[in-house]
Formats: sequence, C-alpha cells, structure tokens
Amino acid sequence: MVAPTGSGKTRAVSGRKFGKLIYGIPLRALAGSLKRELSSCGWQAVIHHGDLQESRLLAEEAVLTTYDQIVCAAAGLPLSFSLSAGHAVAGGLFQGTLVLDEVHLARGISSEALLILFGILYQRRKFGLPTVVMTATLPRWLQEFMEEQFGLTRIDVDEETLELRESRRRVSCELESLTRGRGEDPFLESELEALSRRLSEARKAILFVNRVDRAQRIYLRLRERLEGWKILLLHARFPAAKRRALEEEVLRLFGKGSPEPQSPTLLITTQVAEAGLDLSAPLVISEPAPVDTLIQRAGRCARWFREETAEGTFVVFAVEGRLSRAERQKVFLPYRYEEVERALKAFKKVGGKLLTWEREIDLLDEAWPEEKKGRAFEEREFPFALNLFDRAYTERSPYEIARTFRDLVSVEVALYEEGQTEQELYEDYLASGRLPETVSLSLRRIYGLLLEDRNLRERILRLSPVEGEWRLEALDYPRPGDLLLLPSSVARFHPELGLVFPSELADIAEGRVSSWFEPRKEKPFLSLGAGPQSFAEHTLGVLRRVRKRLNHPSYRNPLLRILEVLYGREAAPEVLVGVEGLAELAALLHDLGKLHQKWQERLLTIDPEVRSKYPAARSGRRGGRLPPHGRLAYAALKALAPRLGLSPEDDLVELAALAAARHHSAFLEPVLERGLLEGKTRLVEVFEPCEGAARALAEAAREIDPALDESFWEEVLRDLPGYFPEDVRELLPLYPSSELFPLYALLARALVLSDREDASGEDWENLEEA
Repeated sequence: MVAPTGSGKTRAVSGRKFGKLIYGIPLRALAGSLKRELSSCGWQAVIHHGDLQESRLLAEEAVLTTYDQIVCAAAGLPLSFSLSAGHAVAGGLFQGTLVLDEVHLARGISSEALLILFGILYQRRKFGLPTVVMTATLPRWLQEFMEEQFGLTRIDVDEETLELRESRRRVSCELESLTRGRGEDPFLESELEALSRRLSEARKAILFVNRVDRAQRIYLRLRERLEGWKILLLHARFPAAKRRALEEEVLRLFGKGSPEPQSPTLLITTQVAEAGLDLSAPLVISEPAPVDTLIQRAGRCARWFREETAEGTFVVFAVEGRLSRAERQKVFLPYRYEEVERALKAFKKVGGKLLTWEREIDLLDEAWPEEKKGRAFEEREFPFALNLFDRAYTERSPYEIARTFRDLVSVEVALYEEGQTEQELYEDYLASGRLPETVSLSLRRIYGLLLEDRNLRERILRLSPVEGEWRLEALDYPRPGDLLLLPSSVARFHPELGLVFPSELADIAEGRVSSWFEPRKEKPFLSLGAGPQSFAEHTLGVLRRVRKRLNHPSYRNPLLRILEVLYGREAAPEVLVGVEGLAELAALLHDLGKLHQKWQERLLTIDPEVRSKYPAARSGRRGGRLPPHGRLAYAALKALAPRLGLSPEDDLVELAALAAARHHSAFLEPVLERGLLEGKTRLVEVFEPCEGAARALAEAAREIDPALDESFWEEVLRDLPGYFPEDVRELLPLYPSSELFPLYALLARALVLSDREDASGEDWENLEEA
C-alpha cells in the first residue's frame, strides 16, 4: 500500500477485518496512537514490545508489536515471551495477517534489516500467507521490485484523495544554513538563533532533533529564550506512563481537531513522532537526516487538508563551512554521513517549491542509499534471513537476530540511589510486590557506559524473574530485554527532561532530579486455575481445545495453504485430515512423562491433596520444582504410530512428536536436574509407569477411539524404549529455514495454547466466531 503521509493508510487497513492481525511497527512510540486507531475501528487490540507487554503469546485479535519482536518470533526466539514457548509464538505469525507499517524505517535501522523483512515476505509468499506492506517513502524501483518478488498487489492512494491533497495542502520546503561556532556543540548557538527567528511569527511548530541529549539541551535553552511559549519535550527516554501522558498532551495540542493554542506552542521531539503519531503544525523544522526521514517529518506539516486548505513551511537545517567528514558525521548522528549528504543535496534543488507527492517520490529516487540503488536484490539473498534465524536458534540467542535491528535492541533501565544495599532495594520494592517504572535504552548505550567506567559493572544490578518471583542479582553482562538498575551517579530522572546522563547534560538543576521512577504494577504470573487436575481431566481438556482450534479458520486456513504448497492442491485436504489426527495424538501424549512413578511421587510431596486425583497432572498450589516430563511424548507418539498404520519416520509423525515433546520447551537439550535422571540421556530406559498409567491413558483416549483401551496402552508403554534415540541430543531441531517449519509452528501453537488455557482456566484466544 503506497500513499503519501496523512492520506489514511492506517485507517484503510484497520477498517477491514482480517481474522487475526499482527501489526508490525518499527518504533515503540507509534504503538499508542495506532492502538487508538485500531480500537476506533472495532479491533480488540493490545500492545506488545520491550516495555509494555499486554499479549499472551499473540493470542489476541490484534497485536501491535515492533519489528525486533517480529523477526525474533519468526525464528522461534521471542524477545518478550519465554523462549520455552518460542515455536508457539512463531505459529502466531503464520496464523494471522501480518502488517508491516512504515517499512521504509527498517532500512534506516541497519543495512541488513530491510533484507531480513524481505526474507519473511519471501517465506510468506511461498506459503500464500496474507501480508500487507505500507509505506510513503520507498523509491519507485524498490516498490516495483517488491511487487515482482513477493507477489504483492500494489494499492495506490485513490485519485480523489490524492487530488484533494495536492490541491489543498500547500507546503513549501526551505533550507536554513547553520554556521559553525565554538564549543563542544559548535552548531548549537546558530541553531538556537535560527529557531528564535523562525518562531518569532509562529503560533504552533514542531522541531525534530536527531538525538535525545541534544533535544534536552535545546529544550532548556529555548525555555529561557522564548518567553510566553508553551514548550513540550517528547522522546523515548521517558518511562512508559509518563510518555503516554505526554503523548496525550501532544495529541491534544497538535492532533486532529486541536484548537488554536492560547499561547504559542512548540513541540521538541525526536524520531518517536516522525511516523505513526497523527500530528500537524503549520511550521515544521528538522535537523539534517536521510531523505525518507525528512519526508516523514515533512508529513507532520499542514496535515489536515480534507476540510479546508492547509498551508505550511518545512525547514531543513543544513551545515555550512569547511568541515571534515568526521565533523559532519558527528553533526549527522545517528544517521550515516553519505545518506544525509545525498538528502541535503536533493532538497537544495526543491528549495522554495511545494512538496507535492510526485516531488517527494522524485526525492526518494534521487537520494535513496546508493548501496541498494541500481541493482536488484537477488532471490538467493532472501534465505539470508532464514539462515540467520537458524544460527540464532542454534545458539538460543534472539540477540543474534535483534542486533541487526540495532536501534531496537534494548534493555529496560531503572535507577537506585548510590549506597543503597541490595537488601534495602528488596525491602523497598520487591518485598511489597512493586517494580520500578523503567526507560528503554539501547544495548549499545549500556556497553558504552561500561566502557567509560570499568568499575560500573560491579554497581549495576539485574532484576530477573526466577520461579515466579523477581530477584536481584549481580550483572555479568547485559542482554536484550534485561531489567537493569543503574546507580544515580550514572543517570538521573528529570520530570521534564526524562532520563538524563550528567556526562551529557552537566548543567541540569539538581533540585529537579529524582532517582526512582514511579513503581509499575507487574502482570501476575500464570493463574493456577481451578485447582488440581487428574491426568485424564487435563489431557481431555487439552485434546478438546486442540480439536476446536484446528477446526477454526484462523488455524485451518493457513494449515491448508501450507499443505497445498507441500503436497499439492488436490492432496492437501486429505493430508489435513491426517494432520488433525496427529495433532490430537500429540495432545493425548503431551504429558505422558507425568505418568512416571517418580514424577507422581514428587508431586505428592509438594501437594498431598492431589492423591484424590491420582495419577495427577497438576497441583492446586505453588512450590517445589518438578522434573522435566515433555520429552517422553516423542517416544510415545513414535511407538504409537505403527499400531495406527503410520510410519514412525513419516515427516508428519515427526512434527507431531516434536510438538508434543516441546510443549514446555522449544529445545530438547538433556536438562538432567535434581538427580532424578542424573547421568542418563536415554530418558526412556528409566521410565517407570506409575500405578494406573495405562488406565489414565485409556480414559483420556476415549474421545479419539474407544479401542485404545487399557491393554492397548500397556503394550505401548512396554515398547517405548525402542523408539527413543540413543541420546536425546540426536533429536535435531526443526530449523526456521525448513519448509516444514510453518506447519510445525502452527501445530506447536495449537498444543501450547490449549495446554496453558486448560491449566489457567482461561480462554486466551477467541475461537467462537468464524
């Protein structure tokens, strides 16, 4: 979908129903306004990213999430979900319609980021999975390339809207040259003078600044210079609650229908407002940036053209004087030198002219990065992304993928007063069930702080969830998604400026600094549900939920598309019947390991009351750690297959067996804990069925086939050792690059969600409507 800024791309998508919707955005700051847009169109939408996690395994009708979350989930290595449910999250991407909004911003994240998204598009086209790509700022050649390679149908802005925009929106483009001065920031004084002059006759304006520390500095200086002005500062270094309040205030003053301000009003912001936030002002000023970024920022100028003529001015600051490449690069940060230089050169040609849609596309064609211009991406490059997913899966590290989206690889940061002990922090916060409000910082920034101060590592603490509780621990090395506590000597929180580093802003007023954010209310851990369950009760509950899922269009339709690719259109419906049967067997056997005698004994020591449910599947209380149980399902399904006329070596049998074995972990490494199976990797050879194991299996299997009686299961249990590998490490993972991965991910998802729903007593997915 290609349309200019402000023409209603988001509304066009959100006004349609796609079943399940996974809506990808490049920046977290866009989520709030997009959620409001989706909700106004009737979607039940949630937000899920590094600092706001409302989704349960992408189970909701519409999930707004960031690109880093999407690319890691595609590999079965989700950033903000447990890795143990990784393949279930991957299945959520195959299950619904994937929307990639503001896709051009991926190119600005890193050189490989757009190519990784292309890899996902390549895979989705292959299996006929619905995808929507939206942009206002891609060059013509790249638009055509995406049409050809990914089977996308181009939807242009309708002629009526475009004609209305071109006739009523009159935005002139001007360049303002800054001259070099003295000091650490040699262009700051020149920029402040230019701003004072430009703002002297304005009533409402937006200023885009490239870096947070510079935006903070300009805010302080303009607050002194602009008497009578209301000045707002919005960037990513505010804690989530404060940022949401600021966004509401910004939308009230700059959003659609906002009244003429009583006093002159200026918004100073960063990349967080250049896309997604529906803002407008008659004067928009930008620091130098790449061409697509400048066009996005220009899209916030005179945006409301549908009701009446809108006029405005878009000003781009440029730097003049004899500057070395290194000096210019410092001014252009965080953007690449060559991209900004090309953009400024192109914008000089349109100085004083109106920014029409045709002119904006011409600018993109002229100034798009040269490394991708003039040559088409080759089809063999797309598997690069899938191979990257494979490597990341082998190392079990989402960071291997997420670092490609480097500006989105982040940690959550809170502060503590220097000198507070871990015990004092625990008593003040964790013991009372509170967590501090946090701010997202790039992982790169954390490593930079560690390089600046070699002793800092000893003073940073990590908050980690361990067995249902949050614990403080010393930092070994920072990882994506960490929740870190920094000492107040390193960073401070200012109510107007957000997170401040004294090394960047030494002249901040001490009296306005607070070290702790307001505590946030953490989502509770998984509910214990209605209480203890017997093995048969739980297994039947999961079986029924799996059956319901596979008969629902949100699972059935993508499964059928995938099978048509793998087995042909004519054979696919028949194969689907077989897949549904195998999924039911996987549900039947997923908890077989709980019928181990020692597993039941351990459960009884935790909760003696489960004796009434013996053999039990779960307790009604927390406490204690149970041995791993999922892997035995692999051998059980393999042992069952020949008795049902199936080959244990069949690909579909293998998929179902792996889905059953991995319902609690996406990995099958031999975790030999607590001495239960110490020294053993052939787990089946020590399996001792508990009393009533065959009877419990027969009771659970009655809805599949009454012939699967107690004597039948006694024979299956005897055959188990012959169907388990010599070593569990021989169970190779199913990599994301495999053609079978989408099929496996959907089966794993159906089983994992059914298991968790039955255990929690809640419905996570709405499966009532077709």
